[in-house]
Amino acid sequence: MARDDWCRSTTWTKEDQDRFFARNKRSRGTDSKAQYMRIQAETLLDTGSGKLAEAALALIEEALSDYPESFDRALTYDAAGRACVSLGKRGKAIEYFRSAMAREKEFPGIGSNACFNYARLVVEEAMVELYTDALQAVEEYGSPVFPVHAYYQSGMRAAVAQNAGEHDAAKAHAEKALASASVSDTGLSHGRGHLGTVRNQESDFHKAIMRIVSS
Repeated sequence: MARDDWCRSTTWTKEDQDRFFARNKRSRGTDSKAQYMRIQAETLLDTGSGKLAEAALALIEEALSDYPESFDRALTYDAAGRACVSLGKRGKAIEYFRSAMAREKEFPGIGSNACFNYARLVVEEAMVELYTDALQAVEEYGSPVFPVHAYYQSGMRAAVAQNAGEHDAAKAHAEKALASASVSDTGLSHGRGHLGTVRNQESDFHKAIMRIVSS
């Protein structure tokens, strides 16, 4: 077993829970304890199981309650938001994404993808009343670091333009989003070239961009 496999279980039986909390209790410092809880929760969330998404959210909220000043709190808020999206809790997801973005402004050294996850949710759910706010969020992120960031920025711009009736601009932004989505290798070494790419091109966000291009 790798050194950190104990916090990456893809199941969450009572035995899994007992093992995790016993091991985490021995972790040094509150920051480490909170971080390991987030990592375990994200692992459960990534399984795609609704039941495990509920477990992930419970674990994340426990971390937020027990360790309110953890250094990577922005990442924890973002994970909570993603768990809420999986569970259909849109309002709560938005609250968590906004909390993550607020935390990033307070402590810019630890960033997350909250603004992009916020934009994705707003577009997928056609929450037009939040389009301007979501666009501002992704614009404040600054220059895209990876293709996936450019994808969500351009996609959000496309949605805003389309909603405003600026169809030519919307199509241009949508095409830029698709160009970013086509990047399959970022050039990172040691087999990490897939990091930062758009790995889900079946999402409702992607379908929305495709509709703008074809309109």
